[in-house]
Amino acid sequence: MQILALLIVVATLQIVPGWCWFNRRTKQPAVLLALPAFGIAVWMLLVQFGVGKPGQVSFGEPVAVALAGVALAYLKFLSWDGMAAMRAHGVAAAFGSTAIAAALVRVVLSS
Repeated sequence: MQILALLIVVATLQIVPGWCWFNRRTKQPAVLLALPAFGIAVWMLLVQFGVGKPGQVSFGEPVAVALAGVALAYLKFLSWDGMAAMRAHGVAAAFGSTAIAAALVRVVLSS
């Protein structure tokens, strides 16, 4: 469990520079820093509910989910904030995409 906590901290620290940089131009909500933790929490719930191959969990799965959270945060900063339609819903889209990524990682990597 400490490894997952360390993974969450490291992934969140990867978002902080982009959040600080893009916060100067467009106000960025601090909740975006929770994308890796949210993704790993969704992944853990999927493991607990038996989604994917039961009993088979690799350390690569939460790493992939954390990386997806970081990538989606930067996608929001770089792309979605530039679109007027996505500006209002970018945070929800980032969290929803992170949940989908966690589900895909669990289903695809565990098979």
